[in-house]
Amino acid sequence: WIRGGAIALSDPHFIEFARDWTAEAIKHHPGQHRIVAQRAETLMVTQQFADALPLWRQLNGHPRAVAA
Repeated sequence: WIRGGAIALSDPHFIEFARDWTAEAIKHHPGQHRIVAQRAETLMVTQQFADALPLWRQLNGHPRAVAA
């Protein structure tokens, strides 16, 4: 799941795929920090800021969350 999310987020042409991939990944692994971060990043890139905020808060202190 993590590798797929990383691949999907690596290219702007794959953003729709990233949205679908990370949505499924977070259903299966809601406590996995890297997956939560990928989902939050995907939501930010697709301008779904209100949906991304709770995920960033869930990652309180995680380096990716601090950067966001």
